Amino acid sequence: AHMARVAADCDEWPNVYEAARTNERLGAFVRPGHVNDPDMLLGSTPGAAATLEPRRSRAQFALWAVMTAPLLLGVNLDELTPFDLETYSNREVIAVDQDPLVVQGTVVASTCPPWTDKDYWWCSPWSMPADVRLDWIRMLATLALALAPFLLFRKTRKLVALAIAALLVYAALLHTRYRPRAHDCAQVWAKPLQDRAFALVFVNWSGPARSVLCDPSCLALVGLDPAAAYVVRDLHAHADLASLDATASLAARVGADGDARIFRLTPLAASPPPRQQNLVL
Repeated sequence: AHMARVAADCDEWPNVYEAARTNERLGAFVRPGHVNDPDMLLGSTPGAAATLEPRRSRAQFALWAVMTAPLLLGVNLDELTPFDLETYSNREVIAVDQDPLVVQGTVVASTCPPWTDKDYWWCSPWSMPADVRLDWIRMLATLALALAPFLLFRKTRKLVALAIAALLVYAALLHTRYRPRAHDCAQVWAKPLQDRAFALVFVNWSGPARSVLCDPSCLALVGLDPAAAYVVRDLHAHADLASLDATASLAARVGADGDARIFRLTPLAASPPPRQQNLVL
């Protein structure tokens, strides 16, 4: 299979956000034999070159699964923590990623601001990895300090002062304006699966814990059959939670600042149960 890299390096949560937001409009390019690659999974195991908090590493895994992304893990597998081992051996989430339809999920509900694509040339200020950005800031500060003694000479004082100011301003911009940030918002991603099933990921990108809603118009974008009822299964808890139909509203309680939940909606073979209008999980 072929894969196309679509975003900058993911080495911290804001870059995961940027990768997902960039990829959300590229689903049309995914087909059997070709997938989009938003970069590697980070994990939360200490000792890796880059890590996330445990909840964020599990959220990234759920998002990558619904995006049909390659599940490449940048960590020594022999050293995985029990949490990461549970995350990355979750067969139900892996099955979402590896579904035979090979369709990338789409955003069906969002409170995030409109996304503006960026030119992710290597180590551009807005896409450079966190460690590279810190190296640049240290180098700029070192150059500023090295120029400081030349302030003692009257002939070069103005020119040196301007150079030091420019170096410090650029260092400050790297740390503030150009640093990637996850917006305080939430999204619902949906992916069609074989056997008329669907996977839904509710992600809270930043901010306090919240209830993320997929109302009937959202479920219509998911593609639910109006004549069918579906069982809702929590793929992290490995438990069937409730049933619903396309007229319902489904809300998920999602933790703060980079948490996510993933569900599978599978059509019921039997007659639909009584309708539940407002389902909160």
